[in-house]
Amino acid sequence: MAELTISSDEIRSAIEDYVSSYSPDVTREEVGVITETGDGIARIEGLPSAMTNELLEFSDGVLGLALNLDVREIGAVILGDYSGLEQG
Repeated sequence: MAELTISSDEIRSAIEDYVSSYSPDVTREEVGVITETGDGIARIEGLPSAMTNELLEFSDGVLGLALNLDVREIGAVILGDYSGLEQG
């Protein structure tokens, strides 16, 4: 059987090539907490960068539209079935 040998220089070179070509895919995501829901409206805390008329996606995939921006929370109209949305 043939013996496979790899030198430490070859290993180092392969690692350097991999590291130099690596570009991490970084995304930023804000996550809020629903404090109240009712009549198609959700009150949400923890989205300090939300803007008026911004589209929000809830954990179950339902969309909402940010309308009322207060200092501590925002009010969002829920655009779909909100029966699966809960506080917390």
